[in-house]
Amino acid sequence: MTDEVLMTCIKIVIDNLSYKIGDLTLMYEHKQVDPDDFYKEASCIKSDSVESIMDLVREYEESLEKK
Repeated sequence: MTDEVLMTCIKIVIDNLSYKIGDLTLMYEHKQVDPDDFYKEASCIKSDSVESIMDLVREYEESLEKK
């Protein structure tokens, strides 16, 4: 994996995070979801995104070690 590939993958994760939080916000505004549920769901989405980024970084580091 190259630096460019890593950065592209991270950008995709961040873009997906933005879309998911945006969708969740719209749902909250239109359906009047309980704020606690909103924050729990947003927290899960953020945690999943951070985990995905950390996995990408680990994979990148492993690819550097193999070189």
